[in-house]
Amino acid sequence: MIVLKETTDSDYIKSVFTHDSIWEWISDDSCSKESFEPLIHESIAYLIPELDGVPTGVLMLVKCNAVTMELHTAILPEHRGKCVGETFERLKAWASDLGYSRIRTWVCDSNKPAMIASKRVGFEYVGTEQKAFLKDEKLHDLHLFGVTKCQQ
Repeated sequence: MIVLKETTDSDYIKSVFTHDSIWEWISDDSCSKESFEPLIHESIAYLIPELDGVPTGVLMLVKCNAVTMELHTAILPEHRGKCVGETFERLKAWASDLGYSRIRTWVCDSNKPAMIASKRVGFEYVGTEQKAFLKDEKLHDLHLFGVTKCQQ
């Protein structure tokens, strides 16, 4: 069973986001692991999805406005594909309990597994911001996916 636990443990958050198998997907050419520091602020929530008490990664949610949160997902490789559906069901309920009705996420066009996972858990394609992400000296498109309370 998945349980979401809020955290402000910047060491744990950093260790997940800078994990080699995660960093390669989320970082752009302007970022370095050494300088990365999670921002701990009231407008950002960090959730640890735990599967039977074992941390599986970090969900970072930025409170954009009164109805929308923006999601950044970092699931450790050994847990990918095992608990994604349940994690996102818990996340949607958590956001709804706080009064949010929309969650959105941006996915780089090179991250096909994240696009597939987003669709699988109920996020719908909203649009594309062209050439908005610089990775390995190449400009990539960012695809916006979203889910609203009425879709749950």
